[in-house]
Amino acid sequence: MKAKTLTYRQWQALQEIVDEPNLSHAARARRIGIAEHTFRSHLRHAYRALGVHSLTGALVKAMRLGLVRIRPVSEPPTPALFRLSTPRRKQVLQSLIDQPELNLTARAHYLRMSPHTLDNHLRFIYEVLAALIMAVRLGVITVPRDEQSEWRVAA
Repeated sequence: MKAKTLTYRQWQALQEIVDEPNLSHAARARRIGIAEHTFRSHLRHAYRALGVHSLTGALVKAMRLGLVRIRPVSEPPTPALFRLSTPRRKQVLQSLIDQPELNLTARAHYLRMSPHTLDNHLRFIYEVLAALIMAVRLGVITVPRDEQSEWRVAA
């Protein structure tokens, strides 16, 4: 059976987001020496390869498959990160890990809240640009690994 792969550039784009969560796509593209449009194209192709529809879904799946490395941090959490640790927001964040394929309406149903309420929670979470990555780094949530993964990064 042929292993599923991400190209090196697709992997690199995802890893850049993990490594530098506070940068813009344009700044990340400059760091790796490509145009912003090309960077975004690599991300779109990574979504397709991973079978997801969003950056969040791609990052979660890549984390679960062990394709991206998340280094622990020792720096103190920002005040915004403390606001991520409310019980309901933890549920929303954990649902992104547990069910990355769900769209907004399905996720709202899964969490037993209205889509409008979920949208408000997600808006806050997305405003904290590095929310998911920092939450994993600081141990607020965990990402289980799929041990039987057939995925690899093409050389």
